[in-house]
Amino acid sequence: MIRTLKKFETNLAEITYMIECGWEVFEEEVDGVWRKLGLAAPARRALVNAKLLKLGDLKKISEKDFLALHGMGPSAAKIIKVEMRKKKLTFKKI
Repeated sequence: MIRTLKKFETNLAEITYMIECGWEVFEEEVDGVWRKLGLAAPARRALVNAKLLKLGDLKKISEKDFLALHGMGPSAAKIIKVEMRKKKLTFKKI
């Protein structure tokens, strides 16, 4: 019960913050890394919805799962893979 209440309080705080600051401000804070790379909105939403908020987070998932994200197109995937190579990051091995 306490965990459920804490989760509710966290979600309520996030919602309150979004209302006070405006969704655009909150959205930019969350997807700012992806926005700077020039990714289209569907790809940014796919990454944020999967809780992948920075390049380093992509180490948590396989390339197959990455490509299967709804909204992740070939153009966005290519941009991200190039950036990952620059930083010597790899997807999770299956």
